Amino acid sequence: MDPGLCKLFEMLSESRIQKLKDVIRKRQWDLTIILENVHDPHNLGAMLRSCESIGIPEVYILYTEDTHNSARYIGRNATSGVGKWIKPWFFDDLELCMSAVQSRYHKILTTHLYNGATSIYETDLTQSMAILLGNEKKGVSKEAMQYSNGNVLIPIHGMAESLNVSVACSLIVFEAMRQRMVAGMYDLSFDLNHELQASAWQEYLQQARPRMYESNPSLLNSLVNEQLEQKKS
Repeated sequence: MDPGLCKLFEMLSESRIQKLKDVIRKRQWDLTIILENVHDPHNLGAMLRSCESIGIPEVYILYTEDTHNSARYIGRNATSGVGKWIKPWFFDDLELCMSAVQSRYHKILTTHLYNGATSIYETDLTQSMAILLGNEKKGVSKEAMQYSNGNVLIPIHGMAESLNVSVACSLIVFEAMRQRMVAGMYDLSFDLNHELQASAWQEYLQQARPRMYESNPSLLNSLVNEQLEQKKS
């Protein structure tokens, strides 16, 4: 084995391997966020960090208006290190975006203040769903509302009528996390027979050791498995 690859593997400590496994087994494969025309990169970065931190593996970013944002910008600058652990899907067509979401998630909940909304604390967020948040100024568009299966809001008890979109996103996803923790949805085992876990395992190994994975992915998998077996014995 190449000495350089050996060194790269040795840097992948047992604690790092365990961290990757824990992250994967706690991923919430049936929960995502759709962001419609959210232009502020700081808001985008904050929302992606909140989503990744509670186990959301992917987000859908829709721009039907002109924007300077891009996958490269968000990946390198806006997410402060979590960009490689959460997948942003970019769309510039509303119908295509919603079709992609509906193929993977059972319902879409929108965040609109004046359309029969239910408090997030009275909504079951353990179901398979995507939560749509709108533009900083305009909110969710009328066109996007046509895809809504329900509407939620965050109760506000002061003079402010709304929250910053990144703050709202954080409150919603952390309430979803709370409900899902109570339901035991973060207590799954690490299982490579689970298709999504197995796919994420390969992706995360590649992210953790890109040079070694590119050179010999089978060898990296074998070394990791060997290390795990040694730990068990």
